Amino acid sequence: MVSFLRGVLGDKPELLMARMQTMGLVRTGRLFARLSGNPPPMPGRVPEWLSETLERAITRVCAADDADFPDPRECGALDAALHFMGGMPATTQEELQSMLAILEYAPYAFGPRRRRFTRLSDDELDCLLITLETSPLMPARAMFKALKSVCMMGYYTRPEVWPAIGYSLSGNPGVPAERR
Repeated sequence: MVSFLRGVLGDKPELLMARMQTMGLVRTGRLFARLSGNPPPMPGRVPEWLSETLERAITRVCAADDADFPDPRECGALDAALHFMGGMPATTQEELQSMLAILEYAPYAFGPRRRRFTRLSDDELDCLLITLETSPLMPARAMFKALKSVCMMGYYTRPEVWPAIGYSLSGNPGVPAERR
């Protein structure tokens, strides 16, 4: 496999390494889907079980103690995140979905409990997310960063969140008048 990729990509080790990591991510996501009896990651439509994983992640990554911030489930953050993902290239969609499949089973490897991501308590999820964020393993940190980006895009693009962060379309001179 390495010699084939080297023939296609030439002698560019950074491209070769990135492509091999992507292939490993997608294959692992497909394997977890098959072993769990769930539909595999697929560009164009996020399978329900991966939507549940993303929704659970959004509720923890975007949790706020301040009452001014709306609950991520009530403001449509999941739909916005899925829409954001849907606008990405097909390969990126498949990679993100594969990452969600791996995240669903990450507690088996990283703890704190040996059960699926969507079955953990809020405290257990927070512990796992901190473990991923601070892990000495670069792929674990990269997974957390990708997850955080998708969650934040879904949450902070919702108009219901804007008053809590002091943003408004009407008060922003950079927004065209017809969009205010």
